[in-house]
Amino acid sequence: MLRTSRILRENRRRKSGWRGAGGMRISGEAAWRLLTGARYDPGQMQLSGDPALAEPLLQVRGIIV
Repeated sequence: MLRTSRILRENRRRKSGWRGAGGMRISGEAAWRLLTGARYDPGQMQLSGDPALAEPLLQVRGIIV
């Protein structure tokens, strides 16, 4: 199963509401590995949108107890 996270940015110039500015599609296994700092298969992950917004998602870490 692939999960998607998106960073949204308001498009004020066109007044068309919110639009995706950056995001990541990732499998559950790769997400678990990424969030715990373990090695993961980059083929199970895809960044989209503005690299300045999407690439920091690769630095996110979290441990659930």
